[in-house]
Amino acid sequence: MQPDEIAFISSSYTTCSIAIIINMTWIFAIIFYTPSEMKSYKRFLIHAGSNQLVLAFSFMMLMPKPSSSLKEIERPANDSGISYVISGSVVYFIHPARNHMLTCLFVGHFLYNVLDLPVNFFFRYLTVCRPNYVYIFLSKKVMGPLIVFLICVSLTASVLMWRGDMPKEGPAALLSIEVNDWSEYYAHKGDSEETRFGNLIHMDHNVYYMIYIAAGVLTLGYSLLIFSAIQIFTSLAQIRKTVSKRTYDLQRALAVSLTLQSMVPIVFVGVPLCIITVTVSMGFYTPLVNALAMIVFSVHLILPPLISFVYVRPYREIFTKRLKAKVLGIPLSSMYDQSRVLGPRTVHVTTIASHVNSIKRQTF
Repeated sequence: MQPDEIAFISSSYTTCSIAIIINMTWIFAIIFYTPSEMKSYKRFLIHAGSNQLVLAFSFMMLMPKPSSSLKEIERPANDSGISYVISGSVVYFIHPARNHMLTCLFVGHFLYNVLDLPVNFFFRYLTVCRPNYVYIFLSKKVMGPLIVFLICVSLTASVLMWRGDMPKEGPAALLSIEVNDWSEYYAHKGDSEETRFGNLIHMDHNVYYMIYIAAGVLTLGYSLLIFSAIQIFTSLAQIRKTVSKRTYDLQRALAVSLTLQSMVPIVFVGVPLCIITVTVSMGFYTPLVNALAMIVFSVHLILPPLISFVYVRPYREIFTKRLKAKVLGIPLSSMYDQSRVLGPRTVHVTTIASHVNSIKRQTF
């Protein structure tokens, strides 16, 4: 392996292992330490944590990274110029065509996970600003079609990526059950003409359709997210002096946490992919830059649960109270006063909206 390949694979294993542990801890915190006023939001958090956990494990097994084939001597005739390499452990025990299918499902699941952020943000908007619509939104008539729509969009992206695979040639095209070690087929030469490790997948024009669909739904989703964020922070600013400090701090912490989590895909996914795209299109592509960009990409698997632990006090206190108990020598059970951990018990989802409406009536 080349040094950049070793760095990427080592970093991915480390990052994904940490992400799996943190996301499992996050799910545990959501199940057992979610405040009563966040009860309706609990299922969304569990859903988000489960998605992050599956993505971390999938990325650790697959480790896909974009590549360039524009200058490749053996480039197929109908190649789009966009290719990628599977360099995870699946290359040792799954056939090339099959681990390409797994990567397509991973990409679809990743798109689903990103589209889930605007949905979560819109639910927070309803909770804060339009509480009368919360139970309508959570009904099967609304949530069912919404989930089906997100799944269909994600599967469409997966299918288009799967159809974009260029046919294999030589030994890698064989599905011989007598061969148990597929590693002999995972050597390729890209633009650099260096022999590199991994399953190189050439993509045809179908990959562009996948990109167009993903870009379209992400634009719509983040437009909804921006609208919801503006409405939430506007409402919080209006009722800051009319609700208790604990209620305001909790609602603001949730809004800030969701905002930062929504920025993670833009910064740690969008930026690395833009760097790779620009370097490939302008002829400046190098495997080192590609590897560094994908190392940054892998960090996004850790950040969402960390942001939640930092900004949501009940989750943060899982660690702070244990640390205080260890340092001060106080029994941990005596430090868990439920009224303090869970915050105010009498806060309802109508509280903030009612304060906003009263302020509007006073204004007009």
